[in-house]
Amino acid sequence: MTIEYLGLGWRLRLRQSRTSYYITIVKEIFLGNVLHGKLYLYYYLVKYLNRNALLLFLDGEPREQQMLSDGHTDLTISDVS
Repeated sequence: MTIEYLGLGWRLRLRQSRTSYYITIVKEIFLGNVLHGKLYLYYYLVKYLNRNALLLFLDGEPREQQMLSDGHTDLTISDVS
């Protein structure tokens, strides 16, 4: 998997609401990607440079997964070039 860093980053505080934890998407990301309140966003737990990370897709579509021989799934992600 190749990830291209686009030069933007934010620091977010994890928030709790009763039994759920959540993060907030900043307004610039929401408006810049033409998101709306009824859109589902898909995110995946990934390992990148030996660090746990969340990979969030802003296009509202899930990614295809391939089952590996050990029972885990592998995300099929096209390179961003």
